[in-house]
Amino acid sequence: MADILQAKGIESGYGNVQVLWGVDLGVPQGSSVVLLGPNGAGKTTLLRTLLGILPLRSGSIRLDGEDLTRVPTERRVRAGLAFMSELGVFPNLSVVDNLYMGGYFLPRGEVGGRMRKMFDLFPDLARLRRSLAGSLSGGQRKMLGVAKTLMSRPKVLAMDEPSAGLSPKYVKEVLETLELAHEEGLSLLIAEQNVLFLEHADYGYVLEGGRIVAQGSAMDLKSDDTVRRAYFGMLAETRPQET
Repeated sequence: MADILQAKGIESGYGNVQVLWGVDLGVPQGSSVVLLGPNGAGKTTLLRTLLGILPLRSGSIRLDGEDLTRVPTERRVRAGLAFMSELGVFPNLSVVDNLYMGGYFLPRGEVGGRMRKMFDLFPDLARLRRSLAGSLSGGQRKMLGVAKTLMSRPKVLAMDEPSAGLSPKYVKEVLETLELAHEEGLSLLIAEQNVLFLEHADYGYVLEGGRIVAQGSAMDLKSDDTVRRAYFGMLAETRPQET
C-alpha cells in the first residue's frame, strides 16, 4: 500500500542542538502507525517538524504526493495534515467551541454537518456539548481532541502522547476513540511510550536518540530482543496517573 505521508532524511532540532538524524518514516493510506520511544527520543520534535512548527534542516516531507518540505504550517493543515498535542483542546472553551475551532478552515456551510457527524461518532460529546473542555475527564478531553482534529477532514492525524497522564481506564477509552477514527479511513501517526498503542497499530517505528533503531509490525518488534527488553518489559509495567 502506498504511503500517504512520506518523511525522508529528516534532520531537525532546537537552535544549535540537533535532535533528529536522518529519520525515514512512512504512513500508508488508511493505516495506523505508532512511533515508539522514551522521553527525549525526539518524538515530539519529529511531529513538530512534520507540521512545520520546527524548521527542517535536511530531508523532505510529502503528503498524498504533494511536496510540503518548505511550505508553512497553515498550508500543511489545509493539505490534510493535522496535529494533536498532548493537551489537544482549548480548556477554557466549550466542547462546541472547540469543534468550531477544529473546523476553522472548512467552508462555513459544512461546519454544522461536520459537527453533527462528530456528535454521532462520539455521543458523550453531544451530551457535554456546552461543558468547558477543562471540566471533562481525561479520556473525554482526548476524545474531544480527536473530534476537533477530525472536523477539518484531515488525511493524516499526528498525535503526541495521547496516553500522557491518563489512568489505564482512560487509555482504553482513547484507544477505542482512535479505533473509530481509523474506521473512518483516517491515517494515524501516534507518538507514544505506551506499548498498548502498538498492539492496535498496523506498523511501528522505534525512535532512540533521534534515530530510527527498529521498525516493523507489532509481532516483528516483539520478536526483536533489544526492543522487547527495552519496551515490552520496562514500558509495559508503566502505569500512568489519572487526571
